[in-house]
Amino acid sequence: MEMRPFGCAVLLIVVVGLAGCSGHSPTESTISHPTGYNESGIVDPELAADQHATALSKHDSYTERINITSPILEGFVATTIRTDTVENRSSAALEINNSGETFMDSKMYHDGTKRYTNSQMDVYSDTYATGNESLSSFQEGLMNTSEIDNWLANISFEATGTVTRNGETLLQYNATDVDDPEAFFYTTEFITIDAIGSVDSTLLVDKEGLIRAFEVTVTYSSDGTTETGTVRYRVTDIDATTVDEPDWIQKLNTTVETNDSKSRETKN
Repeated sequence: MEMRPFGCAVLLIVVVGLAGCSGHSPTESTISHPTGYNESGIVDPELAADQHATALSKHDSYTERINITSPILEGFVATTIRTDTVENRSSAALEINNSGETFMDSKMYHDGTKRYTNSQMDVYSDTYATGNESLSSFQEGLMNTSEIDNWLANISFEATGTVTRNGETLLQYNATDVDDPEAFFYTTEFITIDAIGSVDSTLLVDKEGLIRAFEVTVTYSSDGTTETGTVRYRVTDIDATTVDEPDWIQKLNTTVETNDSKSRETKN
């Protein structure tokens, strides 16, 4: 079973929970802006997205959490991606909830050059699959830099100083307008946005250009109805993330061995 749709589903989400932030804004002359940013905001979304990927790759491990709530779904999509580059391991879990019920529950695990998948969709039973893939390809399928570029390009961020989180100073950018709100929600299901009611967006980035948190909440009218959609992305547990082999891997191996045995018996 090829799980690229899982990767596409993950890409529909991107952005941040911003809790517990506090701090004071120093004078503008003391702020060092990372590549793609300046004192006015984001000057080059593509460079900012590339810098995020570059800064992330310098760390041994990290966790990415992506969340989207949408009236179209009448539910949410939640994704957690854990990566340990030292051990060459990564795992991902995706849940799509529709009207209070889990529509899709997919888990992926990468170890060395092997990709494993455990997926359950609606009334279907568990499906297991394996395949060969590099860690970089696995990660690219889950989180594409071009998507972050697209998100940043559709928001007019303005620098608002700094905040302090866990003793670290982060640059803060805010926005109350977007250029194309459909860019944040089109991957869940096609929607038509007739007019934007309000936009509330916050971006937190460290001095290396690594996006720690990004959130967009859009209130809009669609076919005469007022709706609200939220997208959040957060990077946590930097250099403190572990990726363990999941329990379902053993069941997958048993299933594959059983199928192989049946195949050999049929040939005999």
